[in-house]
Amino acid sequence: MKMIYKIAAVAMAVLAAVSCRNGDEEQLPLNPEITVTGDTLMDAGNGSITLKLVSNAPWTAEVDQEWCSVSPAEGNAGEFDLRVTAQANESDEVRRADLIVRSGSVEDRTEIVQQFEGAIVVADKEYPVPYVGGTLEFRVSANVEFEVVIPEGCDWITRTEPETRAMVEVPLAFVIGANGEKEAREAEISFVAGDVKQSVRIIQEGLPDRDVLTVSHTGISFTAPVVTGEYLSDAEIAWGDGDVEEYVAGEEHTYDEEGSYDTQVSAVGIEEITVQSLKGVTYISLSKEE
Repeated sequence: MKMIYKIAAVAMAVLAAVSCRNGDEEQLPLNPEITVTGDTLMDAGNGSITLKLVSNAPWTAEVDQEWCSVSPAEGNAGEFDLRVTAQANESDEVRRADLIVRSGSVEDRTEIVQQFEGAIVVADKEYPVPYVGGTLEFRVSANVEFEVVIPEGCDWITRTEPETRAMVEVPLAFVIGANGEKEAREAEISFVAGDVKQSVRIIQEGLPDRDVLTVSHTGISFTAPVVTGEYLSDAEIAWGDGDVEEYVAGEEHTYDEEGSYDTQVSAVGIEEITVQSLKGVTYISLSKEE
């Protein structure tokens, strides 16, 4: 009886294991589906790209070259960000690797392409731009014909098409529109020649709060103070008698009658002020608009 008990116990354990395995298999979809999307072209330096993975079943991921890696390497059903990280390409040619994602018997291969250094070279990876916009100039060294790609819908950056030759410095100029919003904005400009790609990021600061210069004074007339700033814009003057006009430095205003008035100059980017005469001036302040 003791021996029979042991055999029965083993049989129950085997049945339980088989039952568990059958249960696991029932949870897997009959047709695993894998979708990998995203930009697979990498710069020559140390860096990474992020691809979007969608799977309806557990999966694993790997790359077939030692110069790059992928993380995470496994996961369950759902949506995931796969980060492919590469070492700098110090060779003189483009190199390629396959990102391999497997789920059950299904396999998805995505080719990763890393450009080589020297084909297209930009001095900096980022260029800050003030909120007022203006002209951004920098040079690109290239030994291949390339095109300049600005993201679709980015209507605040425009350019002039350059002429490129073998291994020359190409001067590029971009007109940056004014940013009328409080939030900073950015865009990536790419220089593409086949599998070769370099990118720069343009970061434009948001519109700062308006500055308000208040001058209290007495008299029958008043001369507008001089306000200056590197990025002074959108200036107006309220004379204190109900008249509001576009600001003009040094403009004289005559009141209907002599009295006390608060003249205010409001603008974005006031850095320095000059009051030409302190006669009749009783108060001066510079503050941010509430």
